[in-house]
Amino acid sequence: DLDADRKRQLGAGPDWATGSVHAVTEEGSIMIASQSGSQLPAHANGAAHVIFVVGAQKIVKDREEGFKRIYEYCLPLEIERAQKVYGTGSAVNKLLMINKEIKQDRITMILVKEKLGF
Repeated sequence: DLDADRKRQLGAGPDWATGSVHAVTEEGSIMIASQSGSQLPAHANGAAHVIFVVGAQKIVKDREEGFKRIYEYCLPLEIERAQKVYGTGSAVNKLLMINKEIKQDRITMILVKEKLGF
């Protein structure tokens, strides 16, 4: 479908992308899990600017705690949400980890001192 292909292309390389993450390590690594991966190209490099709005509860000690948070906390909640909304489950099929951004000021993270998302 030509329209679906065009939407996918635009989604991979927009001027701006917004979203959230599943874990942020104390060292600053960002961890994002996804079933389809549709948001990952823009977050990884495709978007000229990215804004992440992140609840402070997502800060973890290290990557090991980040993986634990994703698989043991986030995924069960996402499976429950997807079942209610779409009648299907979910899975961590793709995982993006950003350790450092090489383009200065491309990523902005807003940490909020309240529970946002899961």
